[in-house]
Amino acid sequence: MFSRASCACALVVLCCGSMSASGAIIRTARHASTSNNTVATTTSGQRSILMTVDPLNVAAFQLDVTFEADKVDFAGIKGLNGYIVDFFQFSVDGNFGGILNIHGYYPGFNDRPTTQPTASPPAETQAATTLPPPAGEVDIFQLTFLDNAPQLAKTFTVFAGDNSDYITAYNTDTGALTSAM
Repeated sequence: MFSRASCACALVVLCCGSMSASGAIIRTARHASTSNNTVATTTSGQRSILMTVDPLNVAAFQLDVTFEADKVDFAGIKGLNGYIVDFFQFSVDGNFGGILNIHGYYPGFNDRPTTQPTASPPAETQAATTLPPPAGEVDIFQLTFLDNAPQLAKTFTVFAGDNSDYITAYNTDTGALTSAM
């Protein structure tokens, strides 16, 4: 269970209806913005909602997404454009649902290596020896929901809700990694 109070600590908030979206701005050492696209599709009589998240120059992230569980069912999550989503937690409490602690990274920027430090270089070394994350607004992950109430507007919120959530950006000019929490 999680509280709505965590929303007050939000770093990034994206709210969207079933067919439109609005974005908020993230400011790090250089610059970044984020936007959200939500697409409604219908196949086999079941309407689905596809939501993508696309901040700039992201090396790694851990974010939360909340939704109205009485209107949609969570159907899946996957990384896009080379990003890997390696962890998330799913929670529903009455009409309130969440996909929490969504952790992902661009290859070479995993800030949670699964191997011992001696088997893998530190994140700073990894970043220096790999290709940088895609610049510009590139989708980093997508969520899929089944729409159980097509006639009603829906609200989805993407945010950093507690001390463990963040977005780490890669500065293409300096090669520095900067985390916003």
